[in-house]
Amino acid sequence: MEDYFFIITALKGMCSAYDNKKINLTLEKLLTAGHYKDEEQKVFIDFGVVREGGNIPEFVREIEEAIHKKSIVEFDYTDSTGQISHRRVEPLALNYRWYAWYLLAYCTEKNDYRFFKLNRITYLNVTNKSINCEHGNVPELLEKKWSNDTRRYIPMKLLCKAEVRVPVMEYMKGKVVEEYENGDFIIETRGIENERIWFSMLLGFGDSVKVLEPQEVIDMLKEKALQIQNLYRD
Repeated sequence: MEDYFFIITALKGMCSAYDNKKINLTLEKLLTAGHYKDEEQKVFIDFGVVREGGNIPEFVREIEEAIHKKSIVEFDYTDSTGQISHRRVEPLALNYRWYAWYLLAYCTEKNDYRFFKLNRITYLNVTNKSINCEHGNVPELLEKKWSNDTRRYIPMKLLCKAEVRVPVMEYMKGKVVEEYENGDFIIETRGIENERIWFSMLLGFGDSVKVLEPQEVIDMLKEKALQIQNLYRD
């Protein structure tokens, strides 16, 4: 019975992530066939946050179907620097990681496997042309690509006020290296270049977080603060 509840919990979590008729049908069958009672569930998993806005849910469904049918897809893609290119790829897997959906695909232009962030895709088109080659073990390929991460990481040292300790540790995911009697602390963390979620977080913390190093991040914050000030200047 315990195994049954684990399966129900996992399926409910998957259903909260995205719409999939087969998963919903499987969950309904298990709920009907078993002896499940809502009041007996003790662990609840909700991945509703992964339902990104815009066309993402539709893209997930279309790409999932393209993977199943082994259909080639085309789309326009905007990279982290703002450059737009047209891509023709052989889709292999969808992966939710770091608060976003990614597509692992073989890019026919680059002749290599690539990750594509779904919220940077526009004009997605599932073609009627089929994938003819075999790509081997997709789960192994997926992990291999993530392990070969070539993105540049920027190490940072931050001085944080005591009152923002919880959100800083939650969102910046750093390591505390020094603490003071008043509760203030210093953490070491890092951010991915051109992935500006961490930069937005630093701006959002205002004067509660001070970047001690590196100088390039300090300069970035100064420049952005000046741009914001000029925007609202009378």
